[in-house]
Amino acid sequence: MYGVESVAVGWVTHMFHSVVFALLFVAGTSRSGLGSRANSPLGGSIVGLAWGVTLWLVAAGLLMPIWLRAVGVPATLPNLPQIGLLGHGLWGVTLGLGYVLFGGRFD
Repeated sequence: MYGVESVAVGWVTHMFHSVVFALLFVAGTSRSGLGSRANSPLGGSIVGLAWGVTLWLVAAGLLMPIWLRAVGVPATLPNLPQIGLLGHGLWGVTLGLGYVLFGGRFD
């Protein structure tokens, strides 16, 4: 996925990006008008789902294939497999719900 042959390096890189995008989610939601709507479990889940789908479309679907092509790795553009939508959606729901349930507040 990242143009490296090592599964471990790819996995660590993906987890690093996951943490960065989670921090951007909390910072962005806290500073936007969405924060007050996202402080319930359902609200956090919905906002998280929207974030996960946005990442699937923009980061995984467009930016990653453009980067891979730039470094000489063949990649489909756009790269939008349904399993990626499912994975990013579940990640987003888990992120939003977990943040609310474990004491985080968006406002």
